Amino acid sequence: MFLAKNLKKLQKLNTAKNNIAVFETPYYTLNKFNMGTIERKMVIFMGMDFLNLSSSLNKNDFIDIENKCLDYVRKECIGYDLYYKPHPAEKYERDYLNLTSFKFINDSSISEFFLMKNIDRIQHVFSPFSWISISAYAMGLNSHVFSGLFKTAMNEAQVGSYEDYFKEMPPQFYINSFDQRLSENRNIPRKDELFEKEIKNVISSKKGTAWFIIADPGFLPIIIATSRMIKNINPGRNTNLIIIRHNRWDKMNIEEIVPYF
Repeated sequence: MFLAKNLKKLQKLNTAKNNIAVFETPYYTLNKFNMGTIERKMVIFMGMDFLNLSSSLNKNDFIDIENKCLDYVRKECIGYDLYYKPHPAEKYERDYLNLTSFKFINDSSISEFFLMKNIDRIQHVFSPFSWISISAYAMGLNSHVFSGLFKTAMNEAQVGSYEDYFKEMPPQFYINSFDQRLSENRNIPRKDELFEKEIKNVISSKKGTAWFIIADPGFLPIIIATSRMIKNINPGRNTNLIIIRHNRWDKMNIEEIVPYF
């Protein structure tokens, strides 16, 4: 069995094999963490560690463009609570940015986990050109990148790599002009009946705890969403997590993860 969201990424696999299937991640379970009516007032700008990027990057140009991105968010998101979440590898990047009106997020959690914790409160997620924007979109959040506006700060190879990075995303994912009006692009996660059927079959044929093994904390929302699906199917079933520790886990508060299992 192979779990993936996008079939195009499986083109090199032999999908004719009868032990391979493509499933939607059950992100639809995540919006049940915060019950009741919660107004979506959070707008989050995800920072980048541009001081650590390639030496060929025109950092002055990059900083100028990123500040214009921040101006765009301020202009288009009037009335919302604006937040800046630094990249885990950031050091002094914020000293070069105009973060007026933005509140600084001190939560050091990996961004995917932070988004999951606040999923019912977030209205928009922005980044210059970070993979976290794809993760946010997959979770069902309004998510946008400014990647095309950074071309003058990068060489041709860098531009090509980021175009390939986001090539499967829909047009409304991109902010291509600072004059472009902001629109919602949420893609509401749906229940995958085939995946749920397969999980039900496993649960009905196996007793005991369902164990998950994870190496990177960025995959926590996927595992937690799947764990919640299992508990929705069988409320009495326990789920446990095995963590393969490395430096990225140092950013996480393990006690925050415990209640999900």
